[in-house]
Amino acid sequence: MLLVGSIAASFVDRLGAPTLLLFLGLGMLLGEDGPGGIKFDDATLARDAGTVALMIILLEGGLLAERAEVRRALGPAGLLATVGVLATAGVVAVSAHLFIGLNWTLSFLLGAAVSSTDAAAVFAALRGSHVRRRPAAILEAESGLNDPFAALLVIAIVDWSMNNNYEVGDGLLLLARQAGIGAAGGLLIGTFGVWLLRRLPLPSAGLAPVITVGVALAGAVGVSALDGSGLLAAYLIGLVIGDARIPHAAVVRGFLQGSAWLAQLGLFVVLGLLVTPSRMLDEGPAPILVAIALVLVARPLAVLICATPFGMSMREQSFLAWAGLRGGVPIVLATFPVAAGVPGALRVFDAVFFVVVISVAAQGLSMRWAARKLDLVDAHPVPRLAEMDSATLSTLHSDLVELRAEDLGISPGTLVRDAELPGAAIIVAIRRDDQIVRPRGSSELAGDDHLYLLVARGRLSDLQDALDHVELPTAPHSGIHAPHSG
Repeated sequence: MLLVGSIAASFVDRLGAPTLLLFLGLGMLLGEDGPGGIKFDDATLARDAGTVALMIILLEGGLLAERAEVRRALGPAGLLATVGVLATAGVVAVSAHLFIGLNWTLSFLLGAAVSSTDAAAVFAALRGSHVRRRPAAILEAESGLNDPFAALLVIAIVDWSMNNNYEVGDGLLLLARQAGIGAAGGLLIGTFGVWLLRRLPLPSAGLAPVITVGVALAGAVGVSALDGSGLLAAYLIGLVIGDARIPHAAVVRGFLQGSAWLAQLGLFVVLGLLVTPSRMLDEGPAPILVAIALVLVARPLAVLICATPFGMSMREQSFLAWAGLRGGVPIVLATFPVAAGVPGALRVFDAVFFVVVISVAAQGLSMRWAARKLDLVDAHPVPRLAEMDSATLSTLHSDLVELRAEDLGISPGTLVRDAELPGAAIIVAIRRDDQIVRPRGSSELAGDDHLYLLVARGRLSDLQDALDHVELPTAPHSGIHAPHSG
């Protein structure tokens, strides 16, 4: 599944199609109605595995987001993640009651489940689309923040349906407790993670992402154990760590991007296994009408209510309405009532699955087209962070090494233009204490400066020979070092 899914995803992404559909399709092919014939009906396992996968996806989304942009987008994104979720849930609940004939409890469960946009689907759809930063930042922030609120709504309705004494005050208390503990826990754990990464003497850069994921998952699960929102905590942990200067930051980002893809593939395949297509068809065309109500009524209404106060143009609002992609999150949330044993919950799960597939197919395939038609694509190139990793250096037939100036026998006060560097090395940066100094010909070097040298791969031996012949007044040098990335 990893092999087929990852190779196929690269082609599907080029076409602008949502990889969600591919992974769900693979799961359905493996399921009991497909050639795989695997019978899988453990909703509790799917719920728990799905929640952990969502934590990893939200961690990656927070880590790659820029805090300044999230802060600017927080107003409309925060309203969409709360008021917008409630408005969407209400409209969809009414449509589910009218078209599918569900009772009001099941209708509101369906509405709450599909009220959240999907972080994985939104992040993947915006990747490489060059959508203008304001609407893109709002979509990213909303998808990170509305998952926890939608989950709280589903949990509250499940509790209410199973407990006759459940009151509105209990739901508000649940919301306050989950949001408060989740936010405080996420910020504290993220700060602890930064402190730990900066102080641990890591023997290998590869340990940095392992520690990052370990801290985030342990923290998010711990927050959940304290009745907080683990999903909100995971997103905030990613925001805090991503905004800080940590060692080996490029390695951490690359690892988490791969982990998020792995989580998406596993999540959607498991959810595809859980669904039974033949049972889904029992509802007839009614779920299609609910999907139309979600895409053409509920989402535009939520955007109109939440974006108008911030002076957003109709073009921006139209794009936000069309780009509110649903995905794995609604399907995971639909497993909550099934796992809790709510009567009729399987009908909700099947309808949610149907609605998600239809809305993702319609919106996901046309999202980039809509951005172009609404003139919301940046015509100018967008600067991106460059990662000088081993693959990039390999294409340049070069290596990047880190050495102290005194290791090379360079006397303090020597100018860059006068420094004799073996192996035709080029100084590309100077690290002095915690500052990066841009090298100029007239820059003076200090003995404890750390020099980042770009060296042709065939000349590394010349550099090592020169180091071996340098007479050092103190302890012997330790040879050539790979640079820290951060």
